[in-house]
Amino acid sequence: LLESTSMSQLLWGHERQSAAEATEGHAGLLETAYGGMVLLEEIRDAPPRLQIQLARMLNTHEISPIGRSQSRPVNIRLICSTQVDLIREVAEGRFCPDLLYKIRVAQIALPPLRERRDDIPLLARYFLQKSARELGVEPKRMTDAALKFLAAQDLPGNVRQLENLCHWLTVMAPGQTIEVGDLPSELRGE
Repeated sequence: LLESTSMSQLLWGHERQSAAEATEGHAGLLETAYGGMVLLEEIRDAPPRLQIQLARMLNTHEISPIGRSQSRPVNIRLICSTQVDLIREVAEGRFCPDLLYKIRVAQIALPPLRERRDDIPLLARYFLQKSARELGVEPKRMTDAALKFLAAQDLPGNVRQLENLCHWLTVMAPGQTIEVGDLPSELRGE
């Protein structure tokens, strides 16, 4: 997340500033997404002031753009992600308890890929197809040995790392069939 002031402007928007500055107002992400969803990744990194503002918005269903005295209704689903235990963060005084109770409506624990190795070949095939579509090229195929090797890797970047790897392979692998030797050298430990 960005620092608190710029993040507040991004989320809540702002009204036109003084005539001397002649800056136009902008609707924030929360207003623009009216009726939809907003994803805030690593909510733990939100500055304390922003956590309080988010908790208040979730309680009142209203936002007040910066520079405006009247509030506006907001109707969004807020999805937050984190890799830390927010209950522990609250207990240690590093996360706003009110925000935790507001965002813990439905929780989904998604284990890392290293705990779901059977998903890696399926995801790799999907991402190779996706990259080929995006680039307008013929899809490449991984050999069983390459898929098995890939499934044995920890992939600390999880799905994003796998997607970027498949995009890289679509561009960089020399042939249509991807062998273990076509995988990046750092992945092969070289």
